[in-house]
Amino acid sequence: MAFFFENIGFWFAVGLVFMGSWLLVTRAFGAQSVDASPIGFDLQLYKDQLTDLDKDASKGLLLPAETEQLRLEVSRRILEAERKSAATLLQPQGPNAGNRPSF
Repeated sequence: MAFFFENIGFWFAVGLVFMGSWLLVTRAFGAQSVDASPIGFDLQLYKDQLTDLDKDASKGLLLPAETEQLRLEVSRRILEAERKSAATLLQPQGPNAGNRPSF
């Protein structure tokens, strides 16, 4: 027990490092509210782009024609990402996905 009290500064530093690491790890895992798949990330990115586009347009940073053109492009990308997402969901899953017998 005397060893512990002689090195209290060391153990205090170890405790601080442990708590800091624990907070970083729990915060990193807790912050993933967005779909972790690449398609889910893309969808969230495109939706954020639309939001930013609307903000820029309301500030007058973009011409109306530019705004419409950019909105169409981002919307096209959203539709493409959703199409890929639907195609991924329809693919067979699991270890025997391609080896199913036909009756």
